[in-house]
Amino acid sequence: MARLKAPEHLAANIRARRLRVPKESVQSLANAVGADYRTIYDIEKKGSNPSVALVAKIAQHYGVTIDDLVTGDLTTRTTASIEGTSSHDAGRSELDTEEP
Repeated sequence: MARLKAPEHLAANIRARRLRVPKESVQSLANAVGADYRTIYDIEKKGSNPSVALVAKIAQHYGVTIDDLVTGDLTTRTTASIEGTSSHDAGRSELDTEEP
C-alpha cells in the first residue's frame, strides 16, 4: 500500500480539524475512517506516514481536499473558509478531476 511521507502540516491539520468537531476524540476519528486509535495517535503526535487511502478517508471525513490536508495550513482556517468543497469533491485532488 502506498504511504505518504508525512509533510509538516499533515499532523497539525488532522488535529486542528478533529478539535473543531464537538466531542470528536482520536478514537471517534479512528472509528469514522476505519483505522485504529494508535494509527491516528501516531499520525498526530509522531508524524508517522499514513497510507494514501487513509489520508483520503480523513480528508473526506472532514470535507476538505487531500491537497488541503497534506500541504495546506488548516490550523487557522475555519469551516466557513473551506466551504464550497462538496462532499463529492472532498478527498480529491486537482489531478483527479477531468476537464469535459
